[in-house]
Amino acid sequence: MNMSMSVFAMDKRVTASKHYVTEKKVTAADAKANKNWKKGEYKGKANGYVTSAKMHYANVALYLQYSNYSKKSGKKWGKGKVKVGTGWLTKTSAKPFDLFFSAIYYGF
Repeated sequence: MNMSMSVFAMDKRVTASKHYVTEKKVTAADAKANKNWKKGEYKGKANGYVTSAKMHYANVALYLQYSNYSKKSGKKWGKGKVKVGTGWLTKTSAKPFDLFFSAIYYGF
């Protein structure tokens, strides 16, 4: 049973929200161009948005399962659709058995 619920289903000031993770397998060219990247490992980034007519902030976080590592986008303020992203992980990588997941946070 899935217990997750959309942000806008709980807070009527929010009209839409979404967050997602993009993964990529590190190639030899990627590893050569980035000091902390190793060929065959996985990198991830999180993106998301929160939409509201009121001034608000959005902040997306990327988490790595089997680790206490996380990367956050930082608060971005605005009205309407506020998009945020973490960018690719730079200091750590995931193994094939690891899992990336994300969460979106907001405030007024």
